Parts: sequence; structure tokens; C-alpha cells
Amino acid sequence: MNRFKGCVLVKFRKSPPNIVKLRFEKELEYQVWGNHMLRLTWTFVAMVIIVELAIFVFKKLNGGAENTEEYLLIYIVTPTLINVSILAVTHAVSRRLLANGRYSIQAYLYLFCLSLLCLMLALAHNAVPVIYVIFTFPVLLALIYIDDNLLLGVFCLNFFLYLFYIGLLYFAYDHTEWIRKPDFMNVLTAAAIIVAGYMSAKMSLRRQNSLVYSIICAHERTKMDSLTGLYNHATFYERLSARIQEHHQSFQPFSLIIMDIDDFKQVNDQNGHDAGDKIIMTLVGCIKANLREDEVAYRYGGEEFTIITNRVPDEDVVLAESIRQSFEEAARETGNQTPATVSIGIARYDAKRFGARREFFSAADEALYAAKRSGKNHTLVWHEDISVFHI
Repeated sequence: MNRFKGCVLVKFRKSPPNIVKLRFEKELEYQVWGNHMLRLTWTFVAMVIIVELAIFVFKKLNGGAENTEEYLLIYIVTPTLINVSILAVTHAVSRRLLANGRYSIQAYLYLFCLSLLCLMLALAHNAVPVIYVIFTFPVLLALIYIDDNLLLGVFCLNFFLYLFYIGLLYFAYDHTEWIRKPDFMNVLTAAAIIVAGYMSAKMSLRRQNSLVYSIICAHERTKMDSLTGLYNHATFYERLSARIQEHHQSFQPFSLIIMDIDDFKQVNDQNGHDAGDKIIMTLVGCIKANLREDEVAYRYGGEEFTIITNRVPDEDVVLAESIRQSFEEAARETGNQTPATVSIGIARYDAKRFGARREFFSAADEALYAAKRSGKNHTLVWHEDISVFHI
């Protein structure tokens, strides 16, 4: 399935169903960014506390802040407790969401938290008109996530919070000394700035989308085999390592399938390299026709291919046999003098048996060559009796 129009040879696997989904959720490292933004927000809250204390000390030295206890309670203690509580809850929930791969939900939650922090800061400093435009900050920060829907959602939220904030000031200024009545022109100007900030962010996002699209396409092409359109040798090992790590967390069973075209050199020698390429593409077609949406095949090298599948035991054999049989039939129709078949080896991951990636791959590889030794055009699942490698 091509994710981007015009970006050829790029196949992206479907992610689990989600309530919302960021546009580039699977292509960008949102887990790293999510943790980084949480740390920056803690730093931001700490800086706000330091600035508040510095303002308090400055006012005391210059004869201001006559009622120390009231000043500390209104401007420092109460806002700090609320901000830290909001951020602590968001941090705990966000870490769990990021660990479970729910990057989109975490992004919405984080920006909602940031919007509430801005509201609290605006309330604490309502006497300073310039504080009104702080509601633009979450909107601009939403650009990091490169998602149109998220940007619109954050803008709507913050514009609503701004209107709520202004309404609260108008309602409470007669009842509370530390609330100042907002000036109409300041209110109108701040609203215009927030809208302008969103419009500017939206224009910038269009450019970002184009750049990210180009970068992802270029990066994906480096992972692809130019002839077959499958992922290459290096990408296979990256994904295999990642899948082993996932297994240690989820314990979901998975298998590694390795296949190799039998007597491929003879096919090339007798029919020519163009015929050899045609045979390779015939096998690739059979592989793609049998894969599910969440499965990816790799060209390991030459006439050798691999598949990492989450199918349960026995279903992995059904997949391999379907590919083997369909290739045998399709290869006959190519008209080559030498009939082409494929041998297949399967290894099922067992954390107790295969501690490292190399050991697991070697097991599947040994099953493949055992299939070749048994007469070729076979599928064989690895077991202890056929192991000849040394760990």
C-alpha cells in the first residue's frame, strides 16, 4: 500500500486502530519527541516559579507586595500547586501512552495540558495585557507534530479558553481585588493575534508537510531494493531486532521465514539474467499476493527473501506453503528451460532458546538448508534435531 502519492516503492504497515491518528505517526519518532517535550515543560514550569520568586523579591526590595502572605498565595503557591498537579498527571499518563505506542492520544493530551498551564499563567498575571497572547503558544507548538487536524483542534481549544478567560475577568473583577478589568482594545488585539498565529502556523504546516513528505520518501528509498520494491538486507535486520524487543514486552509469538530459489545460478546460466530477474519478480509477486496488510517481506540478498510474520504456529507453515506452491505453478508459465522452485525454512522465536538476533536467524537459515538437503522445493520448520550451528 503506497502511503504517499508519487512516492514509489514505499510500503507502510497499518498501525493499530486509534481514536485519532497523527499524519506521520509511524514515520517520525514521536516517542522521543513526546518524552522530550515533557521534560521541556517541566523546565518551563520551573522557570515560571523562579521568575515569580524573582518578581516577588524585586517588589519587596522596592516597597511593593505589602501583604506578603496574600501575594505568595495568589501569585506563587496556588498557581504552582495547580500547574505541578496538572503536569504530574499528564506526565504519568503520557509515559504510559508513549510506551504503548499511542502517540496521537499523547499529543492531544500534552497540548491540552499545556493550554491549561497557559490559562493558569494568564489568570495569575491578568493585570499584564500582553499575557493575553500566551494562548498562541500551544498553537505554535502544535507545529512540531505536523498534523493539520491537531493544529486546528489546539487552535479551537485555546481560542475557547481565551474567550472563557476574558469572560471570567469581566465577571470577577468587581468581586476580587487581584482581578483587573480587561480593556476592550487589548482583548480585540489579542484575539486577532491568536487567529493570525493560527493562520501563520497553518501556512507553515503546508510547507512542513511537503518537506517531511520528501524526506520520508528519500529515506524510504534507501531502505528499498530497486528491482523488487521490497525492503533490503539492512532494513530486515533493523526490523528483526525491533520485533525481538517487542516480543520481550508483549510476548506475542512470531516467526521468521527464509526462502531461497533452488538452483538459481543454473536458471541464470541457461536462460540469461533477464530471465533470472523475471523469476525473482515472479516469486516477489507470489509473496505479496499471500501477505497480510501487517506483514512485510524483505530481499535478503540475491535470490533469498525473508518474511517476519505474527502468525501463530502452523499458520506460518500455511503461508510458506502457499507461496511455495503458487511460485512453482507461476514459474512454469515463464517458459524457461529450467523449472524454478523455492525452498523455505521457518524458525519460531523462543526467548529462552534464542537469546540474540544472530542465533534466531541462524535457526531459520539452517531449516532452509535442511529443506534443500532433503530434495529442495520443501518447507521445513526448525527443531533441535536439525541444528548444526554452534552458539
